[in-house]
This record gives sequence, structure tokens and C-alpha cells, in this order.
Amino acid sequence: MSFLRRRAAAADTSVASLLSSCNSLRELKRIHARIVRKGLEQHHVLVLRFLCLCNALSAVSYASSAFDRVSHPTLPLFNALLKVLADHRLPLQSSVFLFRNLRLRSPHPPDPFSYPSLLKSCSHFSDLHTGAFVHSLVPPLRLRG
Repeated sequence: MSFLRRRAAAADTSVASLLSSCNSLRELKRIHARIVRKGLEQHHVLVLRFLCLCNALSAVSYASSAFDRVSHPTLPLFNALLKVLADHRLPLQSSVFLFRNLRLRSPHPPDPFSYPSLLKSCSHFSDLHTGAFVHSLVPPLRLRG
């Protein structure tokens, strides 16, 4: 393993351990700064853990900021941000816009984890029309017979 790869792996590990022990918004801000300084914004596993921590600490703006820095977000990253938006009752159009981007930007179609958060957002705002439309997009469950 080259020196640069070992160094990058060590940086990943140190940020991951900080994420594991973080329990305040102040620490979260420091971790976000470290992720940016070390150029780890494209490390999907770290960003996913960061988004989950943002959700737990109600740091929605940090979650959005971290997500926006990812060049090619993966399906789990989209799903994590959809969950953040739903859990913190952000305006429904934010969730719908993100879901639309998921359908347009992601090489993978939405999966069974994509829809519940969007439907939760629809229910928060009692938007039956949008909820019915989203529900119509859910692929049918295929059972093995």
C-alpha cells in the first residue's frame, strides 16, 4: 500500500471514530470542517454516517451542506437526506425536489427505502394528492411463489 493510500485510510478512520463519539452540535461542526479540510466530501460511507448523525442532532443544514458537496450521491445518501427532511418536517417541496433529483441523477431507481420518508413528509403536511402520486410510483411487491 502506498504512503498516500495509508495516509488517506488513517484520515478516514480518524473521522469515523470522531463520528462515533460525537454527541453535540459543536463537535459536529468540527467534524464537518475536518471532512472538508481532508477532502473527504466524496467518501460516501463517511458522508452517510455524517448525515445520520446530523439527523440525530437535528442539524438539517449541515446534512444538506454535506450532501450538496457530493458529486455523485449514492442511493443510500439520497435516502438518508430524505429521512432527515421527513424527520424534521421541512417543507414538502424540499423532499419532493430531492426525490425528483434522485430519479433524474441517480443511476439506480428509488428503492423500498426511498418511499417511506417521502410519504412521511406528505403526511406531515396532509398533502393527500402528492401522497397518492408518490404511492402510485411505489413498485409492486413481488412475492416468490
